[in-house]
Amino acid sequence: MKENSVESPYPELAAFGLNRFTPCRVAGAAQLPGERFARDYRKKFDISVPDWRVPVHLALAGGASVGDIEVRVAMDKVRVNSRVRRPVHLSLTQGDVALMADLLPVTTAHQAEIERKLGESFDCFGSAIDRILEEQR
Repeated sequence: MKENSVESPYPELAAFGLNRFTPCRVAGAAQLPGERFARDYRKKFDISVPDWRVPVHLALAGGASVGDIEVRVAMDKVRVNSRVRRPVHLSLTQGDVALMADLLPVTTAHQAEIERKLGESFDCFGSAIDRILEEQR
């Protein structure tokens, strides 16, 4: 045992290791590109990723309810309501439409960077994520 380390009262966890626990690995793998993505949106458009996700969903769906947005963009109702400040059915404003035109190249560049980093593994990675997410639907 290393000096300055404390022996765990749960020795069975010693072999486990959070760095091999899939949920922690997936969260960690998403964190860095997510932070880069958020930083770019904040710097270029002065918005957060949740501020971006709501209008993108509205653009793709042609309008939606708060409940639909909660499910589709994995945001809780409080966060959705704090972003949209509108009642039941939501749609894009003219400002949102203009914002979408500006956001698309940045979003596409982030996606292309992830695909490039994963290379031939990208399709398998996407399929694996789809299988995990399918359980939530």
